[in-house]
Amino acid sequence: MGGSRWGIKGSNEAGEGLTAVYYFESKIDATNGDQPGGRLANAGISGGFGSITLGQM
Repeated sequence: MGGSRWGIKGSNEAGEGLTAVYYFESKIDATNGDQPGGRLANAGISGGFGSITLGQM
């Protein structure tokens, strides 16, 4: 299996000085396109207090 991966990362203004954040990354087999499973995934919120995120590392 190849050591490739793909992912998406972003943030959106949530109002009241808060920002929603998210990140997802998955393995992908470069030889045939199979996706054997998630690698990293989290979502959270950030503001003047810092950041709180939940997910899989």
